[in-house]
Amino acid sequence: MVNMKRIVSSIVLLLCSQMLRAQYTVNGDASQNSCNQYTLTPNNGGRHGSVWNNNKIDLTQSFDFNFDVYLGDPETTVEGADGIAFVLQPISTSVGGTGSGLGYLGISPAVGVTLDTYQNSSPDNDPAYDHLAYQLNGDLNHATAN
Repeated sequence: MVNMKRIVSSIVLLLCSQMLRAQYTVNGDASQNSCNQYTLTPNNGGRHGSVWNNNKIDLTQSFDFNFDVYLGDPETTVEGADGIAFVLQPISTSVGGTGSGLGYLGISPAVGVTLDTYQNSSPDNDPAYDHLAYQLNGDLNHATAN
């Protein structure tokens, strides 16, 4: 006898996989781990990656975007790196950068929520502590109006 539950589960997983593949563009060293889980970079130096939503969000309407973030654990061998940015921008699904730019440096127009876990010795007045900031137009300098 055919196991209908298994067939329905397989169809749901296949549809979820197809929808998410069409919904997101994955760049650089980023990879898809499961239906709704991505790794932006592996635990190696000099890596960069991005995952962009292909569906435009109408900012004149209310919207929710929920996600969990794991930035490493200094008590283990997974220490994390510079940090990441959640960015709203109208340019492309192939923009981004590396290192202290948190994948957001220079993207304009844009608004970004940056989660920074590493102090860089750059001219951006980067705080020494882990921090979250709202920043505009790809400008990561904490001393500017952006």
